[in-house]
Amino acid sequence: MMTFAQRGTDHDKIELLEAVDTPTKHDKVQLCALLMRYGEDQETSARLCDLATGWDYSPSMLMQECREIWLSGYRPGQVAVAYGSGSDTEAES
Repeated sequence: MMTFAQRGTDHDKIELLEAVDTPTKHDKVQLCALLMRYGEDQETSARLCDLATGWDYSPSMLMQECREIWLSGYRPGQVAVAYGSGSDTEAES
């Protein structure tokens, strides 16, 4: 099994992404980055591919859309995890 310095926080991010029904641009680029990082780790890669499929994307379709997102000028900046109810948090689209 491969080990990465970000493995613990990445798995936390994956769990958050797995709870997303309608992904934002930020969700998509985050999943795409994780797919690229864990491409050779079969267990994590399979989990990420399942997540992309759940969003109606193949990994290659997701990467193409993320490329278009980046080319359109999107930059995620510092996005903090929002806690609380929908009325007191803001989601980045």
